[in-house]
Amino acid sequence: DSFSRADLDRLEKNKARYEAEARALRQNARDAERALSRLTDRSIAIAQESRRQEQRAAETETRLATLEAEAEEKQAALTRDRAALEDLMAALMILSSRQPPALAVHPDNAGDAARAALLMAEITPELTARADAFARDLEALNALRVEVETERASLSASQEDLYLRRLEIDALTAEQRKVWREFDQQAAQLEARSKR
Repeated sequence: DSFSRADLDRLEKNKARYEAEARALRQNARDAERALSRLTDRSIAIAQESRRQEQRAAETETRLATLEAEAEEKQAALTRDRAALEDLMAALMILSSRQPPALAVHPDNAGDAARAALLMAEITPELTARADAFARDLEALNALRVEVETERASLSASQEDLYLRRLEIDALTAEQRKVWREFDQQAAQLEARSKR
């Protein structure tokens, strides 16, 4: 078998074209490798942040459960003391009506009126202290409710952010698969051409 000059020229052109394609494919492979490296680094960073977000979400859920339990306890305690608090409020209303304590009993019995005045004078500080304690408990309960709502909002935001991170990881994973498929296809094409 002898080759003509035209055959040799054609083979030289094909060889030059294949070498150029091989260089281009090697460059594409290097580009794909760098792209994959960047995608992998980004995926790792997002996965680490996702783990931190999951940890924060778990901590927030724990805090929320604790706060809700505490708020329920305070609400139950206030409900249990309702009768006593109603008595306290009634006594305070009587005291605040600006009537002298002696008129709180029947006017025909001056001894009872004096004893009632002394009793009211003795229990007024206790009633005031109980009223102040009740007001503080109500304030604490309201503050707990605000804190519970704040934690719920924080948890919701964390869960939303975590969901978005997972979507980003999924998108990056799909992009990595696409780059690998393209790289494999190019490698297969190069291998097929080299066998011609």
